Amino acid sequence: MVIFDNPATVPAPVGRYSHVARTDLYGKAILQLSGQVAIDADGNIVGGNDMAAQAEYIMDNITAILAANRASAKSRRGDIMPC
Repeated sequence: MVIFDNPATVPAPVGRYSHVARTDLYGKAILQLSGQVAIDADGNIVGGNDMAAQAEYIMDNITAILAANRASAKSRRGDIMPC
């Protein structure tokens, strides 16, 4: 079963999608995160033209999404696979 979720710790998605799709399989969880953008809860672009500020905001959101699903970007090697 796939569970779609939008953790309360990050702004709601801008469109009709979920921040994460979680599948529990054989005692393990597979998380598929949507692409993240630097837009705050009020719909404003974070950091203006400062790409470093935008990247930091996005990474903070990714960290929060993982934490809401009892995961971490600092998991063991092989646990996090970029696409």
